[in-house]
Amino acid sequence: MWSLTRKTKTPKTPTKEDAEVALVVPVVGSPGVNVMLSQASPRFGVKRSSTTPPQIPRLSRRNKKRKLKSEIWNDFDPVYDGNKLKEANCKHCKRIFVVARKAGTSECIRHLLVCEERAKVNEFLDSIKSAMPQPDPNSVEKWNYDPERAHWELVRMIVVHELPFSIVEYDGFRRSVHSLNPTFEVVSRTTIRLDSIMLFEEQRVKLREDMHNLTSRVSLTADMWTSIQVVSYMCITCHFVSENWKLQKKVIWFAEAKTPHDGANLFNIMLECIQGWGLTTKIFSITLDNASNNNSCVGFIKSNLLGKSLLPCKGDLLHGRCASHVINIMVQDGLEVTCKAVDNIRESIKFVRSSPTRKQKFREIVAQEGIACRKNLSLDVVTRWNSTHLMIKTTLEYRRAFAAMKSHDTTFTCLPTNVEWETAESVCNFLEVFLDATMVVSGTLYPTAHLYFHELWKIHLTLQRAAKHKDIVIKSMAEAMQKKFIKYWKLSYLTICLPVILDPRYKFKFLEFCLKSGLESEATRYLAKVKRTFKNLFVEYSVHEGDSHMRNDR
Repeated sequence: MWSLTRKTKTPKTPTKEDAEVALVVPVVGSPGVNVMLSQASPRFGVKRSSTTPPQIPRLSRRNKKRKLKSEIWNDFDPVYDGNKLKEANCKHCKRIFVVARKAGTSECIRHLLVCEERAKVNEFLDSIKSAMPQPDPNSVEKWNYDPERAHWELVRMIVVHELPFSIVEYDGFRRSVHSLNPTFEVVSRTTIRLDSIMLFEEQRVKLREDMHNLTSRVSLTADMWTSIQVVSYMCITCHFVSENWKLQKKVIWFAEAKTPHDGANLFNIMLECIQGWGLTTKIFSITLDNASNNNSCVGFIKSNLLGKSLLPCKGDLLHGRCASHVINIMVQDGLEVTCKAVDNIRESIKFVRSSPTRKQKFREIVAQEGIACRKNLSLDVVTRWNSTHLMIKTTLEYRRAFAAMKSHDTTFTCLPTNVEWETAESVCNFLEVFLDATMVVSGTLYPTAHLYFHELWKIHLTLQRAAKHKDIVIKSMAEAMQKKFIKYWKLSYLTICLPVILDPRYKFKFLEFCLKSGLESEATRYLAKVKRTFKNLFVEYSVHEGDSHMRNDR
């Protein structure tokens, strides 16, 4: 439909005004788009007529590029010749394909299936996606506030993070909670305490059911704790593998240990725990620190359970000795040889820390000497050798500062001599293997029974080399520590060696190689006992599993 902005009844000579009359022409195929044409436009040659509408030029699309709709263009770059699409260039391998109108894109599609560079890119992207945190499957788009759930989450938070019950009465806590949800009702500390006990009872009932249904045996560890009120408690932890093969560690008993802490009293606490949790028929081993009262306690338990035929291998595997404690005892015996050097280092730290003036002076000397170490000087806990190792290691970095301190303060008389400094450095390096072993066997999130032998064997080889060391101090340390090693090896070699056989990476051949190369003539006796015990253990479990299958078949 032609639309004139101005109409005339009779033809007349065009005037300047007529030349400005415009035609509004709809463009075919483009709804809503109009082309304004001047009547007197010589470009289009439009002449005004009263009877014949003007001829409108047809707009050509040949000069426009076609819109690329195929998905292959995500992996290809188009190549044009003028405005005509001629080729496609692969973004990955840069190979060029003809994609003119007659050729099509089939060849490009086939290429994407075999393009090696594209496959590498996709593999890389998949690895990134797999490493990215996945969305929480429990998250929901619509969220409704549940006051009951919010309350129990608060109780759980206080228990898990060992917060005081009174935190719910802190003004800052209440203001923070109110800002998150004004409708949340904050309860008193008494309510939180009662609900924590209720939650504990629910979890204990659930754990009791899980352990009742447990088909495997469990191992216990026990340790003595002392409160700031000097009250002793026994903490008993149960270790087991759940039905879904996850390593579990649960504190099942925490009771006050009445004096005297002899074997009989400790046995009564342990027996009450075992019977209370229904573990009489499921005990495999009990690990304790190395002490005479603990040895007596395990002896009573062994007699009690062995009389009822409730222990595998006649109780030979019942008593496990704490690996970290064994290493601690070995190192403590070795450190006694170096007491003079260690004592002087300890006294030097005490001297620097004895007054604010000396602390400030020491910091100034450290800055003057250009010592980059930022570790604080700390005294060790005499009963914990790893703290002694840390004390020596840190002090060695401030050696020049201590020497300068003596020149500024004549009352500083406990500075270690050069020989003692060298001894301390040798001892520090020598103890690294013991520190590494302690870190490995002290893990709680992974099984450690099969790792103990390897760490202990590294220590054994280190002691053998150190016994031939030219430094008399290191040699004396090694000799003292070897005595302790042999003592505890004889007591615990069964529980140390059997897990190595069960490790498919090593098995009995590896154990045989190590013992024969490290223990020489005594290796045969140890290997015979280990093999005999392993066979007995296998037979007992085979009979147990056979009986279980027979009961299930019935």
